[in-house]
Amino acid sequence: MKRPGLLGVSIGLSLCWALVFGSGLGLVYGGSPEPGEKAGERFVGPNIDAVMTVTCCTPDPIVPGRQLYTLTIVGSCRTFGQMTQHMAVSFTEQKTVDPADFPLFTEANFVFQRREGEGPPGCHSINGGEDVIITGVTKFNNTGTEIGAEVVVSFVEPK
Repeated sequence: MKRPGLLGVSIGLSLCWALVFGSGLGLVYGGSPEPGEKAGERFVGPNIDAVMTVTCCTPDPIVPGRQLYTLTIVGSCRTFGQMTQHMAVSFTEQKTVDPADFPLFTEANFVFQRREGEGPPGCHSINGGEDVIITGVTKFNNTGTEIGAEVVVSFVEPK
């Protein structure tokens, strides 16, 4: 069998480097924040795979005439230090919304939404408290009064 010549080895190495740096793998620690990241931090896993539901609209009990939507994320994560056990995770919040805008919400309204200090205990660390951020939204459906989607929630930590 004939060995590849120097040209063949050089082309093979060039393609390998092009794949590594062209795919964005070189940017993870390169100092440039990924979309949604702040300078000096990175997204880490394992991620929380979850289901997001958003319902509109309920009257704000504090400010008359203002409407709220309720966002709920429910999923599971691997427990800290144990790769086989899963733990239920849930986040709920209410935000102000103009009911006329709600039917216009898309995936983009939810990707990179951050929840500061709400990393659940036992998932990424024993005590929890990390920032978490929605890094992916799929199977998005907006009926005009309710939204459903599958989401990926990542943990954020300093670089």
